[in-house]
Amino acid sequence: MSGAGPDELDRADHSNPNLQTYRRLMEAYRSEDLATLQGCLAPDVGLQAKGRNSLSGAYEGFPSVLAYIAKSMRRFVPATLRVEELTPEGDELRVVMRGLVRRPDGGTIDVGLRHTFRFDADHRIVHITAAAADDQDEFDRMIDDYFERRPT
Repeated sequence: MSGAGPDELDRADHSNPNLQTYRRLMEAYRSEDLATLQGCLAPDVGLQAKGRNSLSGAYEGFPSVLAYIAKSMRRFVPATLRVEELTPEGDELRVVMRGLVRRPDGGTIDVGLRHTFRFDADHRIVHITAAAADDQDEFDRMIDDYFERRPT
């Protein structure tokens, strides 16, 4: 179950400034703190959400990316996200995580996510690519199944 067990982020290199930014981003997401989260993003941030679901698409700039993040907070249970893999490479950070998604019946389902973050010289996030870590088609169906039955 997500939320249990160790989080790879706790074992990450605390001296890496990009990982420090990512840690702040995750703490802000988990606590649904959009103001702190915004401080981790460059003003011209972009986000590409892979797949064929109602969250999929390209988002450009603060307003668009923050709207995506706020919408994702209604679908996911933010406090349950746990990092399983972190791979820093130059100005990029590749992340695999797991978390719970709300179901129409009030339950939850565990899903895997794969993100790539790119950072600028000030260690702010300038681009995010988001995708399912497992079966993208199943993820797409599950995301849309929930939100077709509830108002957004």
